[in-house]
Amino acid sequence: MMPATAVNSTPSTTSISQPFPPDSTSAPVMPPVGRIGNHTVQLTPTDHTIAMRHKAALDEKALRKQQIKQLTNQYQVTISRSNNPNYPWKVTGETLEQAFRFKSLDEMKQSLEGGYLRRTAKHMAAVERLGRGRDVHNVTSLTKMDTGPVLVIDGGDDLAVSLENSGLPRSLVLAVQSTALYPAFIGVVHKGWQGASDEYGEAREEYQELIQSQQALKKEIRELVTKELVLKEQLLNSSDNSNDQQQLRDVLFKHSQFKTALLASVEPLLKASPHDDEQTQATTSQLKDTIKQINGLKSQLAEHNQQINEQLADTQPSGELQQLLDKLSSNQLFDPTSPECHDLIQKLAEYKANQDDKLAKFADTHIAAAFTESGLSGMYWGMVSFEARATSELLLGETAQSFSGILSQMGDTFNVIGQAQMVIAGLTKAGLGITEIKSLNEWLDQINTTPALKNPDTPELAKVKNMVDQFYRHQRNVTAAETVGNSVLTLGQLGMILGGPFGTGIGGILYAGVGATIGGVAMSQAAAQYSNKVFNVSEEKSTKEQAISESRGNDPQASALTIIQQRISDLYKLSQEQAIPKVWLNIYQALINNPKADAFEILAETGKKYQQYDAEHTGHYRQLYREALDNIKNDHQNTIDVINHAKALLQQDINGANAKTALSAFVSQHISALQEGDKVAAATQETTTADQINQLFQFAEQQGFDKEFERRIVKRLINQNGYIGHKENEVDPSPYITQIAANKSKRPWQIPNPIAPIINLGRLVKQLIKPVAHPTLLSNTLSIPMNWGKKDTTIYVFNREKFLQDLDVLTPDSAEGKKLHLLCQTLFTEQMANEAKTWLGKDNRHVFEETMRHIGKKVLRDNVLRPIVHDVSDQVKLADLISQLEQGKTI
Repeated sequence: MMPATAVNSTPSTTSISQPFPPDSTSAPVMPPVGRIGNHTVQLTPTDHTIAMRHKAALDEKALRKQQIKQLTNQYQVTISRSNNPNYPWKVTGETLEQAFRFKSLDEMKQSLEGGYLRRTAKHMAAVERLGRGRDVHNVTSLTKMDTGPVLVIDGGDDLAVSLENSGLPRSLVLAVQSTALYPAFIGVVHKGWQGASDEYGEAREEYQELIQSQQALKKEIRELVTKELVLKEQLLNSSDNSNDQQQLRDVLFKHSQFKTALLASVEPLLKASPHDDEQTQATTSQLKDTIKQINGLKSQLAEHNQQINEQLADTQPSGELQQLLDKLSSNQLFDPTSPECHDLIQKLAEYKANQDDKLAKFADTHIAAAFTESGLSGMYWGMVSFEARATSELLLGETAQSFSGILSQMGDTFNVIGQAQMVIAGLTKAGLGITEIKSLNEWLDQINTTPALKNPDTPELAKVKNMVDQFYRHQRNVTAAETVGNSVLTLGQLGMILGGPFGTGIGGILYAGVGATIGGVAMSQAAAQYSNKVFNVSEEKSTKEQAISESRGNDPQASALTIIQQRISDLYKLSQEQAIPKVWLNIYQALINNPKADAFEILAETGKKYQQYDAEHTGHYRQLYREALDNIKNDHQNTIDVINHAKALLQQDINGANAKTALSAFVSQHISALQEGDKVAAATQETTTADQINQLFQFAEQQGFDKEFERRIVKRLINQNGYIGHKENEVDPSPYITQIAANKSKRPWQIPNPIAPIINLGRLVKQLIKPVAHPTLLSNTLSIPMNWGKKDTTIYVFNREKFLQDLDVLTPDSAEGKKLHLLCQTLFTEQMANEAKTWLGKDNRHVFEETMRHIGKKVLRDNVLRPIVHDVSDQVKLADLISQLEQGKTI
């Protein structure tokens, strides 16, 4: 066998691998060494370069794969290769309103993390913005954010149609209809249809989430109970009949009675589905057999104990039985006092509540929301037909009579179909409203009868009961007002049908229907918007609330009811603590509105809105604010010092952002300290502009509205408000806003599908026959073809880290420092400016205070209400469920 020889071992003055002769003074370069099998070989530089490039390519591919996986999981998107060579990476998903393409994954990551789009407002929104002196562009997050409740508008078409029978000269009617009335109300109806379409989409998403939640709960409960039953089976098989059965009776009998009732509640969740696999069905069958065995445990124990009692002797329990009794006593899942047991019970209750809500959710999704959307679709096309008829008659006169007659028939047909669907939707909404009112009445009865809120030794419980009762009683009354509004709207639509060309044709009925429709819409929408503002309290628990809701107290012998009552008392005290920051925010607002008032006058002004909550409004949650204000006043000297310091910050005369931002930073620092239980005022030493603005960002992040704060910063820097000839000065935000080039799929201008009523009716029938998650029928919308396609766009990303760093290091005299100073003046100008003064024209609002006004104050309010409204309600329901189970009743 020949020995291995080295590749290119003979020196050569010229070769491909060594194109230039080596420097005579340098050390010889040894080729890289590699192995082929058991032989050592030398690689040429070219081979080594290829290998290194191949390794780098593999590493880059692995890194891309990991990055794609991370983005996909974090933002629930789908990332793929696009067919656009300039933008090779494409991202889509439910969290995005449209598909986007990027030049690199790094730019895609930047955009998903904090990207904002500058969108041009259209139609009615553009008119509103221009009238206010606002830039026609709005800035929105790349990923979807909560935009609040949708506004559904109706009645515009009815007002336009009513002009037909007004008795005015025909030429005047046609001129008004074709040039003003119909075009305006087409826009109004289109806006209403968009709101109804959004509402329908949200209803469908909620219904789908309900189905998914049911399946997840079912799986979780099944696994939880199955695991525990295996342990119980082992423990029961280890019992020793020769031991003290009286101790076994005391511990095990009560335990099994509670467990039997609990498992009976679980059993409906564990029924095998035809879609389950064989292993799941086998597990379910085995589990049901185990449940039957445990259900007979009580009678077996009774008979067994009767026999054993006759044979009892003064003997000590064996070690095996003692171990069994210890394990039974320390059991968590079926111990009514344990958080694990409470969690299981609440999951069961949630599952049952979801089951009860299924029918209502179905009716809301596939009848109320769907028929409202398609009803407005019909009315939209009715308006279009009438506009075409009025225009043709105005321009062509009698020669267009036959054509206009056809258009008139089409308009009447579209209108009556839309009105009929609105009647069905209105009846459904009224029925759902009555059901909700009934449910709230039952909940109010439960609040007033539950033992969880009755304990003479805990006076807080009575206050909590009054507050919860008042809150839900108010919600019931508003729900009743919304239901009445929907009923009036339904009667109005019915009156329009009866008084229209397909009905009696009586003008009085028609006009009554128009009035009822407009009044019903106004009443129902006002109630809906008010309900969202007042009763929509965040359900996301804070760390303190979670700890209280899971606490067992200090007494290991305490009953489940005692533990729950202690939790309710602690939750009430937490609400009292969180009311103090909210009241301080109101004090600062009073200071802004009355800068020349002294501390006593500011406190008096703040207290005006709370004076009535002593006697007249007993039980109102605003009593917490009144109590907080009294506590603030009792801390007399500290309160005066804080107000005077804030007043000095407000009145200081310093150029630059420091004078505009010092108060905001002090307010945020003070509120943060109060939320942590520190009642002493925040530090009052001098701070730099960088410290103050950094404090604003920290506070926004702490309260959960930092993304909204950033969005408003980007909006202020890239937009230019004002009217023509009186625009705001343009600023260059380039150092702190990165512009990422991207390509997006254009959002087509959508209009209602004229056959939407048929589509939604078909969807309803299909759901009734064979429910499916996503019906694959025709779309309810039509897209204008000229808007199809793709276009390049710019995504704006705010570089917060560089902004804060430059604030700290740049000097005011440098060119960069002067530029930053100008940006700060643009962002941080007025302090809590009067909203009415800044609604029109130049926008002088301080960006942070603007964010606080819209979101921050709601966060502080939710911190006060959530422990009472949601957490206490959960504890009350839990106490009543445990009571049922301990009595042997199922949930």
